[in-house]
Amino acid sequence: MIKVTKIRMKQYSTNSMKLEEIKDLKLEGNLDNPGWFSKESIHDYIKNNNGVVNVNIYPYPKLVAVTTATDRYVKSTPNRYGFDNLLELPRE
Repeated sequence: MIKVTKIRMKQYSTNSMKLEEIKDLKLEGNLDNPGWFSKESIHDYIKNNNGVVNVNIYPYPKLVAVTTATDRYVKSTPNRYGFDNLLELPRE
């Protein structure tokens, strides 16, 4: 299983709760080279390769690729408080 364990936000957005402002995600698990990847590269992996990436917070939801007119990013299932589990991960 590939899982996201941390997120890195864009400069000046460290406390943001907007998915679009995530810059990089740290992936661990079943990978040849675990580490930091851009949100766009993970988006493309999920969309183009039917890749599966889970958030490392119970219930370990899958990431979903989102495309807007101006951005490509990923999101997961909101938790019981309405926040995306991805934004609940530790930040670096």
